[in-house]
Amino acid sequence: MDLTPAQLATAARCQEAEGFAQERLVRPQRALHRVQWPGGGVEFHPSHGEWIRILDSNGFVVEALHELYAPADGQTHQYYDIATAQWAMQWPVEDLWGRAPHPLTPNGHAGDGAGRTSRSRPAHRGDGTPEEITLSG
Repeated sequence: MDLTPAQLATAARCQEAEGFAQERLVRPQRALHRVQWPGGGVEFHPSHGEWIRILDSNGFVVEALHELYAPADGQTHQYYDIATAQWAMQWPVEDLWGRAPHPLTPNGHAGDGAGRTSRSRPAHRGDGTPEEITLSG
């Protein structure tokens, strides 16, 4: 399992080094791949599609994607600086990814160490129709 900040939370988060996510987007989604905070520090926020490609090219298959919200009775705690509980009740603040070694990689290993696995995943089926990817949440 991997826990990552939700892209929406990052897109809505204040441009300053500190501050909670707002109820409007303050950065474009394409600019989230690399976010440099004014107070220092850099974060990387690949899109869901990019995460799937990264995991697949390194020998993993996505088994589940859970978008995490605050519970209805949640309270904003000083530990959390990304979003208030009120915000996180409406939009996901974190994504929980379930992944496993791809069953077609040799011995269940994650590729050859160079980001290549024993198979290449086509974007379309042989008949030209898009391949379906099912994520549970």
